[in-house]
Amino acid sequence: KINKNILRVLQSDKFFKKSYPKSLDRNYFLFNSVLKLNFYDACATLSAFTAYSIINDLKNTNFQTIILSGGGVNNEYIFNLIKKNLGNKVFSINEIYGDAKFIESQAFAYLGIRRIKNLPISLPGTTGVKSPITGGKIT
Repeated sequence: KINKNILRVLQSDKFFKKSYPKSLDRNYFLFNSVLKLNFYDACATLSAFTAYSIINDLKNTNFQTIILSGGGVNNEYIFNLIKKNLGNKVFSINEIYGDAKFIESQAFAYLGIRRIKNLPISLPGTTGVKSPITGGKIT
């Protein structure tokens, strides 16, 4: 079961009130309250948080098509919740490109090549950084 109190607290974070461009990293949210739930309720709550974060950010935009990718696209609950709330313009990357299980690794390869060539991967217009920046370190 989704813990609606925890979901409400997570959704009220100041990040969701910011205007675009905006970005955060995977360590931004502390999920201490979720860790106190039983495993299944924690999974349901985090899945709902993921889906509703996407839904709430996109529901007032004028998108033409949304193509979901990454590991979450295989989570039927998240995928179906997004599709139910945003309509028939939502697709899995697998529906568009066939078996796309390597698309994430290809993206990281692309980012790695950009780093080697000292080309930016983050720009002011997309993530709000002050100036274009490369990513990572070559070791």
